Amino acid sequence: MKQIMKAQLYQLRKNRLIWIVFILLLLIQCTQMLGESDFVNQTGLDVLILAGDYVAGNGITIVSFALIFALTFTALICGADFIDKTSNYELMSGHERKDVYFGRAIISIIGGTVGTMLICAFPVLVGSVAGQWGDSISFGNVMVRYLLSVFPIVRIICEFVFLTFLVKNAYIVMTVGVIVLLYGVMIPTMFTGGNAAFLGLSALAKLYDFSAWSTYTLVGQKTIVVYDAVIKAGEIIPLVLVSIVFGGLFLMLGYWFFNKDDLN
Repeated sequence: MKQIMKAQLYQLRKNRLIWIVFILLLLIQCTQMLGESDFVNQTGLDVLILAGDYVAGNGITIVSFALIFALTFTALICGADFIDKTSNYELMSGHERKDVYFGRAIISIIGGTVGTMLICAFPVLVGSVAGQWGDSISFGNVMVRYLLSVFPIVRIICEFVFLTFLVKNAYIVMTVGVIVLLYGVMIPTMFTGGNAAFLGLSALAKLYDFSAWSTYTLVGQKTIVVYDAVIKAGEIIPLVLVSIVFGGLFLMLGYWFFNKDDLN
């Protein structure tokens, strides 16, 4: 398995598409963050949107766009070698199927998760440094939610691994996955309980769904919005357990299918 993982890491350094997608998503997220932090409203007045307000209003969108990297990373790591038959050659040279499968799956989970979290967190940090975080939402509680989002992200990557080994074509997986991710953002706002059908996006939506209270003040004639970012232990445990169970299930389903596949 170590040899398979080393080979994937070597290919990763040379794969331009993965790095292009990573840098492009970072730029898009930073541009949106900085662009919305200071804009002119309909009255022609400059309106300052602090980083905390931006996260509270766009959390699920930030994560969903970042997941495009996880999708691209996983699809290429797990699926690119099916196109040139590298996986077949690895099996013919004596590698076991579990090594070929899990060597790619482990790299996908680690690299996909780290890259996705960087794309999520970096623009927020840039916005906080360039402007201010603000008092409308607790920075510490938001970071807790960011850390907890690792679990559904890992689950989603495991589902990407399963899908890639099922389809055996990285580019088909990326095309279908991008459509599901972009349109899946809207699903949690229309329906509840859509975890299984939409790759766990509703679990992420719940993490970035903040209760809000607003009040109008005569001082400066503005509306003050306060968000509640505290997450209860009763919400954390189901989130973690469901993510682990479904992630592990799809990971094992992918291995079962790959173990039975004749790779023609």
